[in-house]
Amino acid sequence: MVNGNCDAPKSSRRRRQAKSAFTLIEIMIVVLIIATLLNIALPAMVSARNTSQTNSCIGNLKTIQNAKQEWAIDTNSAGTVTPDWSEISPYVNTASDAQPVCPTSQLPYNLNAVDEAATCPTYPTTHALSSW
Repeated sequence: MVNGNCDAPKSSRRRRQAKSAFTLIEIMIVVLIIATLLNIALPAMVSARNTSQTNSCIGNLKTIQNAKQEWAIDTNSAGTVTPDWSEISPYVNTASDAQPVCPTSQLPYNLNAVDEAATCPTYPTTHALSSW
C-alpha cells in the first residue's frame, strides 16, 4: 500500500476481466438450446395456425349456408337456385359487403345451390360442413 492507495496487482485485474466474458463454447451452447426450442415450437405453431384457418373457413361456410337458407325462405326460391353474393349479403352480418374468402387461399367461396352446401375453393374435402 503506497500513500494509502490499495491498488490490486495487475495480474488479478486481468483475471477478473477475462472471467467476465463469454467463451465461444458457452455462446454456441446457448444458440444450440435456442435452435432446439424453436425446432420443438415451430411445428406446434404451424399446426395451430392450420387448425385455426380450418375452423375459420368452416365458420364462414356455416354463415354463408345460413344466409342462403334465409334468402330462399324470404324469396320463396327453390332449392336448386344458386343465389349471387349480392342477393345473400344482406343476410350475412359482416362489416363490409365483400364476400368472405377462405383464410388459407384468399379465394371466395363457391356458393352452390340452396340445397347444396357452400364449398371451399381450396380444400373442399377438409374445409367442409360435416352436417349438411
